[in-house]
Amino acid sequence: MSTDLDKEWKDFGNKLVLHHSLFYKFWQLGKPSFTESIDTAAVVFDKDGNCINFLFNEKFWNECDEYKKLFVICHECLHVVLNHGSRFKDCEQKQIANVAQDIVINHLLVESFGFIQNQIESWDQYCWVETVFKDKKHYGRPYPKDESSEFYYNNLIKECEKDNKNGNDKSKSSRSSISQDGLPQTVDDHSASRSSISQDGLPQTVDDHSTWNKSTQEDEEKILDKVTGGMSPEEMQSISDKLNNQVQKSLKAGSTPLLMPFLIKRPSRVLPKRKWETVIKKWESVIMKVDEHECEQWIRAPRRFGCINTDLFIPSDEYVEDITNKKDKINVFFFMDTSGSCFNLAERFFKAALTLNPKKFNVRLFCFDYYATETSLKSKTLYGGGGTSFKCIEDKIQEIVLKGEKYPHAVFIITDGYGNTVRPQFPKRWHWFLSEKYLNLIPAESHRYMLNDFE
Repeated sequence: MSTDLDKEWKDFGNKLVLHHSLFYKFWQLGKPSFTESIDTAAVVFDKDGNCINFLFNEKFWNECDEYKKLFVICHECLHVVLNHGSRFKDCEQKQIANVAQDIVINHLLVESFGFIQNQIESWDQYCWVETVFKDKKHYGRPYPKDESSEFYYNNLIKECEKDNKNGNDKSKSSRSSISQDGLPQTVDDHSASRSSISQDGLPQTVDDHSTWNKSTQEDEEKILDKVTGGMSPEEMQSISDKLNNQVQKSLKAGSTPLLMPFLIKRPSRVLPKRKWETVIKKWESVIMKVDEHECEQWIRAPRRFGCINTDLFIPSDEYVEDITNKKDKINVFFFMDTSGSCFNLAERFFKAALTLNPKKFNVRLFCFDYYATETSLKSKTLYGGGGTSFKCIEDKIQEIVLKGEKYPHAVFIITDGYGNTVRPQFPKRWHWFLSEKYLNLIPAESHRYMLNDFE
């Protein structure tokens, strides 16, 4: 594997988790490599079902921007989750099936996993409802964007046959107008098994799924078992919520996505739990309590003289808000452990920082492993990935204090608790959110919260 691909792949873990920890779990099992045997990208399972080989054509990879690379990787992962390979292995029209699958995956990534359609490079060349069906109608209405692959597959074949009956054939090969020039690129290319309907009908594809022909449902189940085996009940609930509609539509169409049995095994929660972000909101409400003090004022007459008709003009006492100490913004620092065990909390880490009013709080975000590195809400970039040092948090704070800033009023830390000893200057200002019940290195004076106690 080239050094450049190796470095990029290592960095992608931090970015994939922002779309969902599911993709991070796949990434952990993945091994990337360049190959000339395909034009774009593909995924292959190893013989023992222990890892996923992500294959890329080097020229194609270098032509993609980072956002598109992340999109393609996540795209491949969802194909595995929805077991598109084994579900459509015996269908007659392979390339039509590829288009139908791509429509589902592309819309899922946008609607449920945080991708923005128009930020995907050349998005309009790929398979979406609006690019595949264009101005065509389904019972007089636009085609829905949340149906199953089977739905799109059956309707694509009907549209092709309808066009052929209307005399829209452009050659003796009975190619339909939809399949010859009307369909956009697929993100998944089964070019090795194109059907007569769609032969040569699609432009160059983004990735190649002809490798699906070599995989079995057992291969897919082994991989998915490894991915979901390390996911918490909360993560399984999240993926269930995001894919529930697709699962139900697929069941209605007569197929069962691989994800279904794993969701059934998910333990149910009897009592609702509050979110750990509520701790931050509670702290905010306490720190922003407005003090009141008594002072003289001349606007209102004293209440004790309210019933007396007098021309006297005297002051009265009134309680007013003390805002004299609210001129400066309150410093709040967030630190995210990027050693690996807390990646699934990254998205909520950034959202938690957004809960504080920027007009009242100066919020700064940092990632840490052996070193603390500042990041931002705009970039949402996570740095690190090595071991864990808690001392580097205090070192970073003191570095900032030496530049003239005040020590933060609160330091919120998300970690598993495994690191080294730290002696904060103000340990009572530190709030630890712990994914593991390891408290030996956490200062006793600090606030400590177990993430298992929260939603």
